[in-house]
Amino acid sequence: LIQNNATGSGGAVYVISGGGVSNKRTNTATMNLYGEKFRGNVAGNLGGAMSVGGGATVKMNEGSMSGNTAAEGGDSVVTSSSGSLQLSGVENSGTVLIESSSTLIVNDGTTGADVRCNTGEAQKSSDGSYSCVVHPTKNTGLIVGLTLGLLFLVTLVTVVTLFVWRNTVNQRREEEQSILALTSALGRDREGVIDYEELKNVTETPLTKRGGVMVAEWRAIRVSVKQIDGRFGFEELSAFLKQVAVLRDMKRHPNVVLFLGITVPPQILSIITEFADGGNLRDLLRDDREIDYKIKLQYMAQIALGMNHLHSEGIVHKELSAENILITKSTVKISGFGLSQLKPKNKMERLKTSAKYMAPECISSEISNRETDVYSFSILAWEILHGTEPYAFSSPIEIAVSVSQGGRPPVDDSLLGMLLADCWADSPNVRPTFNDICVALERMGTISREERDDDVEMMTPERGHYSGIRYNSSFRTKSVIVETPYQEES
Repeated sequence: LIQNNATGSGGAVYVISGGGVSNKRTNTATMNLYGEKFRGNVAGNLGGAMSVGGGATVKMNEGSMSGNTAAEGGDSVVTSSSGSLQLSGVENSGTVLIESSSTLIVNDGTTGADVRCNTGEAQKSSDGSYSCVVHPTKNTGLIVGLTLGLLFLVTLVTVVTLFVWRNTVNQRREEEQSILALTSALGRDREGVIDYEELKNVTETPLTKRGGVMVAEWRAIRVSVKQIDGRFGFEELSAFLKQVAVLRDMKRHPNVVLFLGITVPPQILSIITEFADGGNLRDLLRDDREIDYKIKLQYMAQIALGMNHLHSEGIVHKELSAENILITKSTVKISGFGLSQLKPKNKMERLKTSAKYMAPECISSEISNRETDVYSFSILAWEILHGTEPYAFSSPIEIAVSVSQGGRPPVDDSLLGMLLADCWADSPNVRPTFNDICVALERMGTISREERDDDVEMMTPERGHYSGIRYNSSFRTKSVIVETPYQEES
């Protein structure tokens, strides 16, 4: 085989398994050469004399290879892609290039087999058998480390995903059990349950985004629908049902929003109450409308009457604020009670939304009772009378620190100012009850005897709280005397 030329690999012979041989054609995976002489052959790529690859095997006996050239390497032979070359008694004067995954076997009598590997590969030889493997580089450790790190990350993500999935399954299972418990508990008395399908034209209101309150029609009347989001456990739902039972059995009062019922899972969990067409007190005060001073006193008095009724029914509000006071054409109504058992807030959540209404003991130990309701009322009453927000330019944390250190809004030395100062006293034990507050407001002429709730017990001077028309100063706390709107208008 002399002076053959190929533009690719294998100047004289190109052998692959099943692909044939150039110059001498064959379709066998093994080619045997006896006494062949390869001289002066040229390849434009690899293997001047011969290229063996694709799983093929060439066995060359008693021949020679000389004067062959290849542009890219392997002047005599290149083996690649699992190719195998066996030389026995062959005289060779050129290089033999072995690519990875291929082999060269040199038997006795063969001379001049100059074996080469590609750059980045290392030669391995044993008993006349030659091969090339990828040579480890400086980056091998980094690559191994990155591979192990990636494997660890994938494992971690898989574990976390399984954990979250299992948690979700457990939560769903707990929710299903809670719903079954809820249905079972209501099975004995479904008087307060409303089918959500009975609510027609359910629409959003300005309070929907802030508090989840919708408006709907139910049995030809407009109602408020407080939708309750979230998943709840058995204990939370049980406590909520007990609270619902209290609300359902509670006596009606003109200054307490009327509870109509609840809708239960698997429908949307929600509380249905009467609809107040005037919005809430918070929005009214923020609109900077001119409110007659007598109306302000009526609002304050009606809130006191409503709270006295709730306490008489054994209900602590826990979140009394301007947002939870609804307005109708003639009265204000207290709302927002009854949800604390189902969606209790931690201290930071309460500070964020209700810091100005929180008593010192609420800030320090998260206590909620009748005395803390009285404190909240005093701040709300001050807000109504002044038409402005207390601590308006302070953050929740700054308010909490100030209140804990005795800071309060300024009041004058009138009977009403003295009453508010007693209501927000540091010590809960010296704060008046709502029964006391209603009696004091009646004595001041703010509440008439006809308006006064039947639950209010009239106080006498002998009880030590009041002396005639004046409020006894023995319970007074230190207050700042300032000019106030209600002082000017009285």
